Amino acid sequence: PALQMEAGRIYMLLGQSDRARMAAEHVLELEPDELSGYLLLADTSRTPEEVDAALERLAGKAEQFDGDAVFHAALAELHLRKRELETAEAALNRALEINPDLAQVHQTLGLVYQLQGDIDKAAAEFRAGADLAPDDPRVQIKLAQFKLQTGDPAEARRILEAFVERLPESGMVQLELAKLDFKERQFEAALE
Repeated sequence: PALQMEAGRIYMLLGQSDRARMAAEHVLELEPDELSGYLLLADTSRTPEEVDAALERLAGKAEQFDGDAVFHAALAELHLRKRELETAEAALNRALEINPDLAQVHQTLGLVYQLQGDIDKAAAEFRAGADLAPDDPRVQIKLAQFKLQTGDPAEARRILEAFVERLPESGMVQLELAKLDFKERQFEAALE
């Protein structure tokens, strides 16, 4: 199962979610109580049918994995894909009850709040996630994107520039800064 899981992760990185899904299914055939198999299954679920099937399988393990924050975060991601915001919010809050130090969970909760139109709560969760993972470019980029989407491009730029100053080798963040520069030039050109 460990080798199958590693293959599944590699397939996901290569954008081959069908093969990753087959690897997850194989893991679950061999080890029906292997949490990582369910997490990979959730990650690979794209179509409405796949999401429904993954939700059904994960729901069957809810009691067994109730104390696992990552399990609840995976459930939330699936509910979010179905736009079941209240259910996703409840699962994310359960995950944070178990482990309040998961930056990605805070940011996913921020997205849920943003989709619900509660920008103040969204901002607090995006910031909490960024504070928990100051050296994770993905987390910092999400905060900057949130700031940009909510009309604060100067703060988005400040977040990205501060990150590059601390960790100049971060190509991801430098790319986001380049995108921001391009958008600003487009906006200025449209005003002319």
